[in-house]
Amino acid sequence: MECSQFQFLKDILLRYNHTNMNITIFPTVEKCTSEGREKATLVTDFDGTLLRGSSSFAYFALVAFDVGGVLRLLFLLLASPLVGILYYFISESVGIQVLIFVTFVGMKVSDIELAARAVLPKFYSEDLHPESWRVFSSCGKRCVLTATPRIMVEPFLKDYLGVEIVLGTEIETYKGRATGFVRSPGVLVGKNKANSLKRTFGDTQPDIGLGDRDTDFPFVTLCKEGYFVPSNPKVKAVSTNKLPKPIIFHDGRLIKKPTPLISLLIILWIPFGFFLSCLRACAGLLLPTPLQYYASWAMGVRLIIKGNPPPRIKKSKDQSGVLFVCCHKTLCDAVLLSTVLGRPIPAVAYSLSRFSEIIAPIKTIRLTRERGSDASIIKQLLKEGDLTIFPEGTTCREPFLLRFSSLFAELTNEIVPVAMVNKMSMFHGTTARGWKWMDMFFFLMNPRPTYEITFLNKLSYEYTCKSGKSSHEVANYVQKVIAETLSYECTIFTRKDKYIALAGNDGTVMKKSRARDAIVANLDGTLLRSKASFAYFALVAFDVGGVLRLLFLLLVSPSFIILYYFISESIGLQVIIFVTFVGMKVSDIESAARAVLPKFYSEDLHPESWRVFSSCGKRCVLTSTPRIMVEPFLKDYLGVDIVLGTEIETYKGRATGFVRSPRVLVGKNKANALRRIFGETQPEIGLGDCDTHIPYMTLCKESYYVPRNPRIKALCINKLPKPIIFHDGRLIKKPTPLMSLLIILWIPFGFLLACVRLSVMSLLPIPLQYYVLLAIGIRLTIKGTPPPRIKKSKDQSGVLFVSCHRTLCDPVFLSVLLARSIPAVTYSLSRFSEIISPIKTVRLTRDRTSDASIIKQLLKKGDLIIFPEGTTSREPFLLRFSSLFAELTDEIVPVAMEE
Repeated sequence: MECSQFQFLKDILLRYNHTNMNITIFPTVEKCTSEGREKATLVTDFDGTLLRGSSSFAYFALVAFDVGGVLRLLFLLLASPLVGILYYFISESVGIQVLIFVTFVGMKVSDIELAARAVLPKFYSEDLHPESWRVFSSCGKRCVLTATPRIMVEPFLKDYLGVEIVLGTEIETYKGRATGFVRSPGVLVGKNKANSLKRTFGDTQPDIGLGDRDTDFPFVTLCKEGYFVPSNPKVKAVSTNKLPKPIIFHDGRLIKKPTPLISLLIILWIPFGFFLSCLRACAGLLLPTPLQYYASWAMGVRLIIKGNPPPRIKKSKDQSGVLFVCCHKTLCDAVLLSTVLGRPIPAVAYSLSRFSEIIAPIKTIRLTRERGSDASIIKQLLKEGDLTIFPEGTTCREPFLLRFSSLFAELTNEIVPVAMVNKMSMFHGTTARGWKWMDMFFFLMNPRPTYEITFLNKLSYEYTCKSGKSSHEVANYVQKVIAETLSYECTIFTRKDKYIALAGNDGTVMKKSRARDAIVANLDGTLLRSKASFAYFALVAFDVGGVLRLLFLLLVSPSFIILYYFISESIGLQVIIFVTFVGMKVSDIESAARAVLPKFYSEDLHPESWRVFSSCGKRCVLTSTPRIMVEPFLKDYLGVDIVLGTEIETYKGRATGFVRSPRVLVGKNKANALRRIFGETQPEIGLGDCDTHIPYMTLCKESYYVPRNPRIKALCINKLPKPIIFHDGRLIKKPTPLMSLLIILWIPFGFLLACVRLSVMSLLPIPLQYYVLLAIGIRLTIKGTPPPRIKKSKDQSGVLFVSCHRTLCDPVFLSVLLARSIPAVTYSLSRFSEIISPIKTVRLTRDRTSDASIIKQLLKKGDLIIFPEGTTSREPFLLRFSSLFAELTDEIVPVAMEE
């Protein structure tokens, strides 16, 4: 949109507008404090405010190229002068409408959604304005208003920046394709932004508003505080490592952001680049392997060799070949490894197009993903000679290594780790959603592609399975040494995680009829095994309202059941919603829905419903449960695109207990809600479990009934698209009515027992506590050999116990087991906990130098406990360890704790 020929006139017009609109009525964003904003609500514009650049041309160009190809990008570039004239001289709204039409007309909505989820976040994340981000990230509730179509920006804003509300331009669709037009009230600029904000927030006034131009003033004036974000092309973008969530997976072919000039260069280069890639591919296919290295250099493919490549060794009859274990960057990895070694080495791969298999100059063998069969294939190939394997199972573009499959470590001890890294200037040589057979050509289309191949030392005996190590330990060690060589970070992500994130499937071949289908499913009793939603309301009641609210809900539950089953399902649900929510802060309900409920929902998924649901490309859930309760789980963990649920009434940020029109979403209300969303488009599949679901199921092309079966086992949680690593809330078991009653009856006695136990821990000498705690029901199990207390010399450092972190009691119980008081350092501790703690606890400051000084001083006095994760984790995952402790002492004893 921002063409160079209009830049000068644009600057003049902006200066004129800002002067006449008295822009100084709003202070600049630098003057906005970010301290104490945890409960504040922020509303901001996107382009030019949250992002540094005010031009959105590049992001439309990314969608155009990714979905429509080079011809669509050419069409968009040719239209850009017209867009610039309309945008800057006639109407901002009309200019954006033309841009939307040229980019989207005729595209499948599902393809636009995939591009928005897989391609755009990487580019958006590299353009965040530092001052806007400082204020934005400090606020508890965040809303973004933008003229850009919501379908383009919502995945990035919600998944990576934690935005709750995204208000953008809505595009018109017909039978699953974009028409190029926009829905009423048109493009979200000027007063349309203010009106949209009023509809969303009602009488509630947001705390902070951020904008960067005069057309943002109408919505900024609706906020308690307004701030202006001045244009400054020299300001540096926020470092991507400061984002709440790292962007590990992304897709799309383009490396650089396609501004108009870059787009022109791409279009001009593609014909010549394709010819050059064919020439390079022919050289690799036709020339003998020993000559390919020099031919590659001659044609601009730079290969850098580091380390000592192992020579070819004549092996005996029973000797196994060398297994080259590589990280995976592109389809060319195995070919270029053979090139630098000067001999063809076969490679095994999990997925390979038939075309790539034909033109590969080396032997490539496809694995089956069946462990026994794959082990047999690899063993046979190793008997024949050397072999290349990629235990990640797929490629990763960012500086992360995916989890290594341990299969290779079980099959041979002749292992040579190989670290690979590539550099490209124009096109990525990988894709999760596009034509995989073009991967090699896109890599070779780069003007000067570079590969750096580092051969590490062959694994010594003590790091192989032959020495007694497990295959997982060997695989993790190989992953670690490769990561250290490349300065990468090890992760536990897998191929499945990548394809869920980028393509909406798990990377396996799906039936074509389902991959693009839209599915509509009910939640309770259909997608979940259980029809009863009492337990989830009870979780919110206890987490937000405490034990008295849970007691009130339990007392009302008989009347709720009578109303629900014998009078009206809708009235019964309205009663339970009223009792649960009345008077609660909406922000507290949202927090509980995000932090507490997903763990319990994930443990109740119906396996057959999930099998069908997960195979479809577009997913919609209809539920009578309030949308505010279920949306975080459905969207964040199940990849649901649309959630239609009962909407609760609010007043000044609190729930009134009533529900909005058209009331509870049951029966015909579900069908009407589905019509409003899909219009004339007919979803392919509908799932339901009772007769009140028939109205919406009849609107689908195919309908299926989910029978009740209380004995059916829930879906295993490791089959979810995204693991639930963090969750909150006090209750461990799902609070059914009977469980809720037991909890309420136990709490008074439990609190008394807790006080007794705390008194024992606070008052008794630590050497006696072990036996007393056993007597009052706290069981401490010791494994391994605890180190004895050693009298240290004057200059000798104490022992540093480095422990994983499960609860606040970790250092106390460790001291009890060691029968001596050992101080602990921690990052956060309440004053009350500090007072009653039977051991010395020292708070760290999160300033590295200051913390190092504190820890050193404590170690001079004696032993010390530290928790390098910095916080607790409930699930079987360890968070990243801070490396500070390793710099301060060599007397380290790791301690594994489990509750």
